Amino acid sequence: MISQLFSSTKKTPLKTAPSNSVKSLALYYYDGCPFCHITQQIINKTGLDVELRHIRRVEQFRKELIKHGGKSQVPCLRIEQSEGEEQWLYESQDIIAFLRAYQQLEDVEIA
Repeated sequence: MISQLFSSTKKTPLKTAPSNSVKSLALYYYDGCPFCHITQQIINKTGLDVELRHIRRVEQFRKELIKHGGKSQVPCLRIEQSEGEEQWLYESQDIIAFLRAYQQLEDVEIA
């Protein structure tokens, strides 16, 4: 499922990686965005450690999103791999699918 997701800036398949290769996750969002709200609810349900970056409260987050992600659309999930590679995932349903798959990998590692 994850291998079918695409990074919106490079149009390369999002790599399916073991969860230990993901260094950090950050969600770029703003209040009042219904798709951001739904995505945040899923993050809360999964219990995953995802940094929240409000693009209207912190101008630097908005600039990062545009510079590295290619556009100011939210929600956007920045996936930083332990090797330093970053992937920017747009669209709430794609983000939710990634988070659910990632959570399953985390559950398997813990068990």
